Amino acid sequence: KEKILTKLKKQKIDFENNLSQTRTAQKEKEKERKTIQELISKLLKNKQKIKKRTEELIKIRRQQNKEISGNFSKMRGKLPWPVNGTIISKFGLQQHKELKTKTENLGIKIKCNKNEPVVSVMDGIVWKISYLPEAGNVIMIDHGDSYSTVYANIEKIIVYEEQYVNAGEQIATTSNINNKNYLDFRIFDDKKFIDPKN
Repeated sequence: KEKILTKLKKQKIDFENNLSQTRTAQKEKEKERKTIQELISKLLKNKQKIKKRTEELIKIRRQQNKEISGNFSKMRGKLPWPVNGTIISKFGLQQHKELKTKTENLGIKIKCNKNEPVVSVMDGIVWKISYLPEAGNVIMIDHGDSYSTVYANIEKIIVYEEQYVNAGEQIATTSNINNKNYLDFRIFDDKKFIDPKN
């Protein structure tokens, strides 16, 4: 009886520790989600800068004989992956099996090798490079027609703000801080996030 009781006590302690770690991870994920949403909201308020960036993108595309508008939505299902790897965290509401709580993923996490090259999925203008404690380094690229992509948990950034980048052009490498070998990738269209997998 004592052996069984000792074993059960140990299992209880292990379970409580796991539960505590899971709750902490969920809180961090929620904080990261809010921080990125706040950053995007703040950036979207600057209408003049958005208009200037759109005009610049149209000008560059005209010079390169690329289609001026409607590009991103027309490329649905044809865009390249931003990094080689497999999806380990899906988009949308996810229910935790043990806690029975739901958390919302605004993008996907793609597991990959460390220092994997990260590329822009389409041509556009880099509109923000930032650092967020919960997400690490972040790059946001404006592709026109209200579509933007967000690349987080990256390092060795090789682009700068207001730079035009081509589709497939390397912008950074994945970060391997704390052995987190994944890219956090998001797409948003006119202030709402959409599933990058599609």
